[in-house]
Amino acid sequence: TIVGSAYFAGGLIGAFVGGIISDLIGRKKGCLIGYSTVIVSTFATAASPVIGLLIASRFIQGIGCAMSVTGITILSLEYVPQKYRAACNSTLQVFWTTGYLLSILTGYLIRQWHWLAASSGFMFLGALIPLLLVPESPRFLLVNKS
Repeated sequence: TIVGSAYFAGGLIGAFVGGIISDLIGRKKGCLIGYSTVIVSTFATAASPVIGLLIASRFIQGIGCAMSVTGITILSLEYVPQKYRAACNSTLQVFWTTGYLLSILTGYLIRQWHWLAASSGFMFLGALIPLLLVPESPRFLLVNKS
């Protein structure tokens, strides 16, 4: 559908932009921008009264999701020694996959798409809170002499 395509088109942009933003302003700030974008656009999706707004909010949501994935992957991998990075990345992907499975279960339990979209926003809001407690990547700080 065009709504689903808008999400993935946004994801293409977000993956590219997410890495650049993480390099410019920091891994944590890049993640926070991505998560915040997802949260706002998800609630905009839930409240969309017309198809045009739905498509636009899904596009923006795709940008934010890709930025989040890019930023959190870089942030988490820079915290661990090189020999543990493969295990760390695999563990991180397990959490993403678990989130996808929870989304499927949520979709089964919540049949109205407005409420389903809103529930996704609450899930990202829950993921944003621990991110606020994580310090910036030591590697980013070292490279940028901050």
